[in-house]
Amino acid sequence: LPPLVLVRRVPLVDPDKGLIAKLGVVGVELNAKVATMFSSLRIPSGVIVVAKSAELNIDTALVAGDVIHSLNGVPVKSLDGLRTSLAQLNPASPIVLQIERDGRLTYLSFELE
Repeated sequence: LPPLVLVRRVPLVDPDKGLIAKLGVVGVELNAKVATMFSSLRIPSGVIVVAKSAELNIDTALVAGDVIHSLNGVPVKSLDGLRTSLAQLNPASPIVLQIERDGRLTYLSFELE
């Protein structure tokens, strides 16, 4: 199944707990339970984007179903780890995310707002 279909199967996510404000998305950690739904992933860790934030207008080109595997070359293992890494960056810092979309690994680059 495509990742977007599988995202709909992810247990309900608390938007407050899953919010990654600096990216303007809501995510869920790719833990052992969730990973069983995403058996075709190339990298078995990261954060799955489940929605764009309705309140934040940040354009990162991330879409529901993307899996964030690394931030500026550093592997993403958890929501808290991703938030902590983002918090250490200054505004206008360059960002490169390695993501998995539709079974393909790719990179998104942009500046932090």
